[in-house]
Amino acid sequence: MPEKYLREIEEILKQAGGQGGKRRPKKPRANLFGFLGAQLGKSLGGKKLSFSPARLLLVSVVVLLSALVLRAMSPGLVAPLVWVGLILFIIAYALFFVSAGTPYEKRWRGRLIERPSPLWQKLRRLLKL
Repeated sequence: MPEKYLREIEEILKQAGGQGGKRRPKKPRANLFGFLGAQLGKSLGGKKLSFSPARLLLVSVVVLLSALVLRAMSPGLVAPLVWVGLILFIIAYALFFVSAGTPYEKRWRGRLIERPSPLWQKLRRLLKL
């Protein structure tokens, strides 16, 4: 009985233009370039002129890789590029921790639940500890 239903389903799929018959599902491929492309798209997405830590880190990696490529062609240009790349990397690393500590607003259905406390209240709370 189940074979009858299976044949009917395969016939309906063939008539509808689907893939009938026995077919193995495709396994997702672990593609390094696909992964890198997706991550690159995520880091470049968003506002055009905003400086996020991910974008700055990407720029520093590109500068360091270009220094590596230009090492053979122009040895005098490598040292400044490496320094610029390292400085950008350090700034991006620091920005990651600075932006991770930004406070968020508690909202429910688009309305603010708790208002952020003013700076003087935060200082008063710190002094009580």
